[in-house]
Amino acid sequence: MLTKYSAHREVRQMLAWLLLLTGIWALGCLVASVFAIPAAEGWILLAAGIVLASITLGIWYAKEWARLAAAGISFGWAVCLLSILIRDVSGAKFASLTGLVPIAYLGFLAWYSSRAATKRLFAEAREAITRARAVTS
Repeated sequence: MLTKYSAHREVRQMLAWLLLLTGIWALGCLVASVFAIPAAEGWILLAAGIVLASITLGIWYAKEWARLAAAGISFGWAVCLLSILIRDVSGAKFASLTGLVPIAYLGFLAWYSSRAATKRLFAEAREAITRARAVTS
C-alpha cells in the first residue's frame, strides 16, 4: 500500500544526487560565510547559501523551477570560477589543478540538472507525491 512516507522515500531515491550535491554546496556556502562575514564576500556567500538552501527545498518537493535554478546557478558559478582561474594563472600548475575541482563539481551539477532523464525523474517524483496525497486524503 502506498503511503505518504513511502512516496517521500521514493522521491528521495529519485532525486538523491541532485539533493545531495545542491545541499553540500549550500552548506559549504553557509559555513564559508561564517568565516568571511565582515567582508562583502561573506555576505555574498551567506546570500548564496540561503538561495541554495531554498533550491534544495524545492528539489525535495520536486519543483521544476528548482531543477532549472540549480542548473543555471551552477553553470553561471562554474563559468565565473573558470574565468577567475584563467585570469589568475601565473605558472603555478598545482594551484590551477586544484582550482579545477570546484569547476568540475559545478559543471557536473549543471549537467546533471539539465539532463532530460533528470527532468523525467522530477515528473515521476511529482506523480508519486500526487498519488501519495490521493491515498492519504
